[in-house]
Amino acid sequence: MEFFKQNTHIDFMAQRKWAAIVSTILFILSMVSFVVNGLNWGLDFTGGAQIQLHFSGEANLNQVRDALQKAGFKEAEVLNYGTSKDVLVKVPVNQKQDGDIDKDIIIKQVIQVLPDALVQQVDYIGPQVGQELATKGALAIVIALIGTMIYIALRFDFRFSVGSTVA
Repeated sequence: MEFFKQNTHIDFMAQRKWAAIVSTILFILSMVSFVVNGLNWGLDFTGGAQIQLHFSGEANLNQVRDALQKAGFKEAEVLNYGTSKDVLVKVPVNQKQDGDIDKDIIIKQVIQVLPDALVQQVDYIGPQVGQELATKGALAIVIALIGTMIYIALRFDFRFSVGSTVA
């Protein structure tokens, strides 16, 4: 039983025009999507509070979202966390002029809005951490590209390494 034919001939270069057209269309679509939608930065990059709440009964996420929006937390994310009684609330935190985060005020406001919830855990994420993540991520990408270029230049040819990195 033969899995692979030994004498195959596929003319890949004949398909280069179609590949270039498809690649160009995908690139243009991705750039349009990027411009229209932008980037959705999470709390890891923008900073904020992550509050784990426990309800005595089953938590209704829509009611929790509505209560938080009425209280002024328009960008709050509400997610199930573990069981149906546990909820994770992610709230972007406003910063004062001196750079301190209003941590305690946020917690008090959430407790006032959701009095039947028990606060189990609160995590604060500063925007400095997000800036460090973005910087280190960009540095990792650059190092990976340089490493790939070096390998392709040594293994094949320098012009192939530049072309593959640009692509």
